[in-house]
Amino acid sequence: MTNATQSELVEPAVGPVRSGTGGRSVRIWAPLLLLVLLLAGYLYRADRSGDPWRPVIAKAGRAAQSSFGRQVLADGSISRQEYAQANDRVVECARSKGVTFNLENRYGLVIFSSAGSNEAATLDLCESGDLAIIRSLYDEHYKDPRREGDAVYVRCLQKAGFGASQVRPPQGGTIDDVFDRLLDQSSRAEYPKVESCIYDPTGASSTR
Repeated sequence: MTNATQSELVEPAVGPVRSGTGGRSVRIWAPLLLLVLLLAGYLYRADRSGDPWRPVIAKAGRAAQSSFGRQVLADGSISRQEYAQANDRVVECARSKGVTFNLENRYGLVIFSSAGSNEAATLDLCESGDLAIIRSLYDEHYKDPRREGDAVYVRCLQKAGFGASQVRPPQGGTIDDVFDRLLDQSSRAEYPKVESCIYDPTGASSTR
């Protein structure tokens, strides 16, 4: 909350205090003014220190179509345990359709793999709705906890030793194009560096 906004909250209380209604008005408005200031300060601190993904996740929770989705998303956060439960539900769905998915850990995130010929179709069917939203939001939060966008990936690549020209997207392109090019051109030693920046640009897996 900006200072201007705080002033707007305070000013309505100034009028009655100065209106000449006497000490009673001061006694009535002073506690209210203090309460408004305390609330404004609390909201300001919460906004500055809070998780920037919280309102995004909470909004998804309000639109959830299943009780599991609402349960996971409603509080504006997705725990590691809830992420694992969503993954397990995808696996169970696939198993009911005769497909066995293996869970592969990629720098703290989970991808599915299967030798079945109908793997993609089954995954599209089972990783849908609230399960797809939960997995996607967890992945995005994990990779980019401060919602910096491309900056978090560029910083990771530069830290890994890639030059500014190598991490610059082509005209009209995106950071995905950068990763595609680097994966194609990287040596065996460079490949893991690129892959780690795709899945874990902040290095979160090293602290787990």
